[in-house]
Amino acid sequence: MNIDTGKFDGCYFSGDVLPIEFTSRLDKDVIDLFHEGKEALLGDIKFEFPEIFEYLDKDMSDLFLVRSDLGSKPLFYWALQSEDFNIFSSVPRVYRKLKQKISEREYYSSLPEYLKPFYHTFNGFEMTAESHIHSHQGGFLLSFSNWYGIDLIGEYLGASSDAVILKNKFSGGDVRVIGRALDDEVLLFDMKGADKKIYCAPWEKLSLLEEVTDPQSYISKMFFNSVNRLTRV
Repeated sequence: MNIDTGKFDGCYFSGDVLPIEFTSRLDKDVIDLFHEGKEALLGDIKFEFPEIFEYLDKDMSDLFLVRSDLGSKPLFYWALQSEDFNIFSSVPRVYRKLKQKISEREYYSSLPEYLKPFYHTFNGFEMTAESHIHSHQGGFLLSFSNWYGIDLIGEYLGASSDAVILKNKFSGGDVRVIGRALDDEVLLFDMKGADKKIYCAPWEKLSLLEEVTDPQSYISKMFFNSVNRLTRV
């Protein structure tokens, strides 16, 4: 499909000379994968989530790089486009310290194996009808910098009672909201949990969380629920 480049501040495609402010922060292997094309970058997803891979391969554009000039410095995102929505993924910078004073490498190492394909050459998969990423507005798997913890739940949701319940349940843990479908479901993960379990809960009632017993099926369902919400009927 043709990519609507006019929606973005800048676009780069496989074979293009990439801007130095982008390439200087990346491992050369990631840049080489980009020039190999979409399937090379999505390869790990193909094995863990074949249904998601098939949709990305057949129904979305080739993978391209987007430049956003909204801030004081340009930001770069991997992007896939359909007629109805975009998927953005902020480009990982392994040693960058985030707001929580944790490096992206620490986030990555805490993940269960089945989530790592979305956080290796990518940093989350945020699905939105917008042409720019706005924090906490995307669906599906959030970037590391948008993994907000229990202490911020009250600020975003006014749900201080939920925060207390979660702190008691995960005493000594570090629970984060890591994803959401474009309805009322969120995905939670304890970064310090040795069992690496994930949980789901209603968006406005996180204290009702339940363990996800078949995470790969659940994540696939979460992805396609978001697709359905974003696709025009």
